[in-house]
Amino acid sequence: LYIAPDITPPAKPTGLGAAAGDATVSLDWADNTEEDLAGYNVYRSTTSGSGYTKLNSSLLTDSNYTDNSVTNNTTYYYVVTAADTNANESDYSSEVSAYPSAGSASVTIQENTTGFCGVDGAVESEYSGWTGAGYANTTNASGKGINYSINILTAGTYTFTWRYANASSDRPANLIINGSTVVSGISFPGTGAWSTWNTVSSGSVTLTEGVKTIRLQATSSGGLGNIDYMNVAGENLMTAS
Repeated sequence: LYIAPDITPPAKPTGLGAAAGDATVSLDWADNTEEDLAGYNVYRSTTSGSGYTKLNSSLLTDSNYTDNSVTNNTTYYYVVTAADTNANESDYSSEVSAYPSAGSASVTIQENTTGFCGVDGAVESEYSGWTGAGYANTTNASGKGINYSINILTAGTYTFTWRYANASSDRPANLIINGSTVVSGISFPGTGAWSTWNTVSSGSVTLTEGVKTIRLQATSSGGLGNIDYMNVAGENLMTAS
């Protein structure tokens, strides 16, 4: 009786995420569910989309990996594959990037850089006076906001500061961290013109170690003012992908 060999690879892993620290990158992804799954391979490159080198010498049985062979202040790109007991290997997962660093006491996150995760609106450059790639302009509605990500390397007290312009009346916002509101009703009063910029701060916020999702969310129908950047200052932190 002829039995055809198994040549069907597992599905490519999903949910890959990366968290960088001081000379280290931690990877985590969703478990594959194939009955004949044998493990996973992790690949790394310093060029996005190509040049990957496998990091593990034998298949990984857990859906996570810590890369301690990185150098600070270098961007690394990672993909993961799944392999079965017949040595069939899946396609690459979606790529993620990480930037290990010793951290600093202050980081400034501009639009379209590491740590800037999106805006409910658009990144624009119509009005003058902005820095970086422009400014984030949300849709004019309550609940619209801007998302960021930071990695707290040392637990402690941190202050969030935004540079903004607002030619209308006060456009207040909440600071939301990991889905919970930590500061309510931060005032972003009018600056007189869309090309006139000012700063406003959150006050002290106590944070534990780890990657934090940050959201500045409008609480009035006008949305947010035009946000030029967010600065976070405190003990020791870095931007996160």
